[in-house]
Amino acid sequence: APVPAPAPKPSAVAAAAGEGGGPSGRRSVAGARPPYATQKGLLDGELPPKPVFDQDLVRKILGYFAEEGSADNLERDWREARPSRKEAKLGLGWLLEAGCDDHRHAMECVEAVAQLTLREAVSWEVLKETLA
Repeated sequence: APVPAPAPKPSAVAAAAGEGGGPSGRRSVAGARPPYATQKGLLDGELPPKPVFDQDLVRKILGYFAEEGSADNLERDWREARPSRKEAKLGLGWLLEAGCDDHRHAMECVEAVAQLTLREAVSWEVLKETLA
């Protein structure tokens, strides 16, 4: 019999909000409705409240990327955080700072910045402003 695929993991945003099951907060049931979808007052297609985009969330997103190596999940986590242009610039700065502060994680930080930019989760203009 074929082995079933592992359950998809919820995003870093959902994990930061305490959603998802399991001890790490990253596991969920395949096909399950996201917790925010059943919150009172949210209509079909309506997004949950925007999460706080701060250095802790960026570190969590980076940590999941370093652990999983999934650029798809990195992009999903970043987009679900819905950073403004100013927040995206801060977020890239935090990623670059993390890579400079700890050389053991420098490549993960550089790869995260590259993937976010290549996948257009962050514009080239914001990257340029961050590096200026």
